[in-house]
Amino acid sequence: MRVRGSHAIDNPDVASEMALLRAYAPSVPTETLSRLTRAFSHLRQLVDEGHLSYPYSSREAIAIARHLERFPGEPFEEALRNVFAFDVWSDSTVRESIVAAFKRSGFRVSNSFMQPPVELFEYDHRVRARARVVVRVRTLR
Repeated sequence: MRVRGSHAIDNPDVASEMALLRAYAPSVPTETLSRLTRAFSHLRQLVDEGHLSYPYSSREAIAIARHLERFPGEPFEEALRNVFAFDVWSDSTVRESIVAAFKRSGFRVSNSFMQPPVELFEYDHRVRARARVVVRVRTLR
């Protein structure tokens, strides 16, 4: 039988998180990384207050910073979509809280970037329905 211990590690302070993000994204403007740090501080505060259940960590902030470093010409919302893709399926209060945290930190994000891609889902559904019809036609021959 193996016994494993677990250790709770607090989130880094603002200066430490800035240094961490700077290490992953040296060419991203300092102001952008500072706003990113503030946004994640707001998200963590929402978790502490019980408004959000998922404790967003430096891992997600690093993922956004790395995306901004690798794809400097892409809109900021694309970097957010990469990290928060699963959260678009959460209830609207979670989505609104995430958008508000980034807006409060000085980012320009649209309210619609966190909406589920309904039109893609409907398109997939129609494609699958057509595929089933084709299979049925082939089995009748």
